Amino acid sequence: MEGIEVFFSVLCVILLGIYIYLLYRRYENFWKSIVLSFAVVMLQSHLYHVFFGEQIAAELCAGVNKDLVLGHWKCSAWSYDYLLDSYEITVTISISTLAGLMFLYVQPKHIFQFVALCLQIGLSLLLFFLPYGTLKDYAIAYNYVSSLLCLSLVVDELYDMWNVKMTYSEVEVQELV
Repeated sequence: MEGIEVFFSVLCVILLGIYIYLLYRRYENFWKSIVLSFAVVMLQSHLYHVFFGEQIAAELCAGVNKDLVLGHWKCSAWSYDYLLDSYEITVTISISTLAGLMFLYVQPKHIFQFVALCLQIGLSLLLFFLPYGTLKDYAIAYNYVSSLLCLSLVVDELYDMWNVKMTYSEVEVQELV
């Protein structure tokens, strides 16, 4: 890792810690705070890929048909690069899993967050199925769009945190002087 990547990683860990703390103060539930913080983890992952990139599994071997769906299977191997450092496998599985786990605490009544998570899963699954020729261009757009979706999840949660709604019984009637 280069210095800028280490700095980015340390900054991400600090921001994640702050976000988990804020969520814990709001919900007073450790596991809910951890699971809802996955939005920040996904955001940080997408930003990392925007700035530093990620490998495409189909580039790990020669002779991959650029127009073949699941063409990356030709390069499949039990290797670090294929399993833990590729868009087709790593990003698809990690983002789908994190977004799926968030459904534990994001109910359909939170329509914006629910739809954003569904879009995250759908967009990440496309990484696995798209042909190599299309994936090269899609991966860049995917990172930007998914970053915005994750940022909107975080902003929505922070907005709800600071926009405390008062019920009518909590409002004190003040007399006009």
